[in-house]
Amino acid sequence: MTRDRLARLLPVARAKYEAEFASVRALLQAEAHVRGQLARLDDLVRAAREDAREVGPMQLLGADVLFEKNVARNRAYLNQSLARILAQKETAMVKVRHAFGRKHAIEVTEQRLAIQAAKDKTARQRDAALAPWLDGSPPSTPD
Repeated sequence: MTRDRLARLLPVARAKYEAEFASVRALLQAEAHVRGQLARLDDLVRAAREDAREVGPMQLLGADVLFEKNVARNRAYLNQSLARILAQKETAMVKVRHAFGRKHAIEVTEQRLAIQAAKDKTARQRDAALAPWLDGSPPSTPD
């Protein structure tokens, strides 16, 4: 593959990687949001249990049972949402890894070809400078 073709492919590969990573970024934000909601729910339950150590009107009315039922329902919903987001994130991460691999391979190949081109240029210049001596006749000096 030529350097020109690699130079044209590199922006496309970078754009593809950025697009794939943007989709993962949205999933990471959604995951953080759901995890935050779960933590908030845990804090709420902890505070409610501390308040419920002594029998009060909420226990007499059965509101504590309804509260625990509501907490369980919300926790199940949040855990399902988190599981769905994590599954989507795993699928998206596969695409990100492939896009990154393509981008990295193109960058490395382009660098390797640039280094080889520089070595070839140096060798050609050296050979051109040494050609008169290698032919057996010293170079002519301008008068």
